[in-house]
Amino acid sequence: MENTDINFENTRLIDLTVRQFRELINQHPNVIQVQEKEDPEEYLPAIAASKKINVALSTLYGMVCRKEISVHKPSKKLFFKIKDLNYYIENARKKSKVEFLEDFNKQRQRSGNRNKQVRV
Repeated sequence: MENTDINFENTRLIDLTVRQFRELINQHPNVIQVQEKEDPEEYLPAIAASKKINVALSTLYGMVCRKEISVHKPSKKLFFKIKDLNYYIENARKKSKVEFLEDFNKQRQRSGNRNKQVRV
């Protein structure tokens, strides 16, 4: 059998065989982390979905009740598409006070109230 002792510092990952790469991962679990890529079309159960968007499970159920987030319910259990959870996270951004006032002033200008502008 060949010597499988791999020196992490002097090894290019491209030069390794699959077996050597697996051994390298096992030897250095804190250095090399292999992450599975999320498929946005996959579904998560309610508990995993609540952890992904960092809310309590009861809060997630309330969001479903208020139709703030899309849900799939093939049986008694709720399932959430990863794509829908990512969309919720991206659109949950709150405007700063400056952005809010800028938008407010633009709307006032469009409506014809150009006399007074609200300043920060």
